[in-house]
Amino acid sequence: PFYFDPQLLRSDISDGMPGAPLEIAIQVTRAGDCAVLANARLDLWQADGLGLYSGYENQRGVGAGTPLPVGRTYLRGTQVTDADGWVRFTTIYPSWYGGRTPHLHFKVLLGGDEVVASQVFFPDEVSTEVFGTWDPYRRYADRRTVFNANDPIEGSVLCDVHDNSRAGVRASAVVAVGAPA
Repeated sequence: PFYFDPQLLRSDISDGMPGAPLEIAIQVTRAGDCAVLANARLDLWQADGLGLYSGYENQRGVGAGTPLPVGRTYLRGTQVTDADGWVRFTTIYPSWYGGRTPHLHFKVLLGGDEVVASQVFFPDEVSTEVFGTWDPYRRYADRRTVFNANDPIEGSVLCDVHDNSRAGVRASAVVAVGAPA
């Protein structure tokens, strides 16, 4: 699934979806010298607690009685980095699906040009704890041995988890992108 609405400027992308609360902060820096990049656009999108994406009809796992997410925009949002290069999103912890470990998709644009499209992964032990504790993930506690090390997508960013408690998960990541000096 791809991002499809860059006008959806918002920090809270949860839209009331069920799942473990997640606060994720992402800092965008320039590769090489690690200078922070203000005014970069970051688009973020993810699967819900069942492993489904908003906006798409034909997805594995959509069973009888499951509302189709067509025309919906939950768990999607765009922000522009602040003076220190940060964006912050309030969302839910993503579920795994079909051979993928839990992840957040993102892309960074500078001056309208896409400079990176990648994903944020979470430490496996945090995913295991979330899946064993929170609904609706508990019904997916058997992750079918899909962990970060055997996910088919390489080059993802591993976030730092600062809190994993009954209140949810707080995490951050730093993304270095190729950008003009």
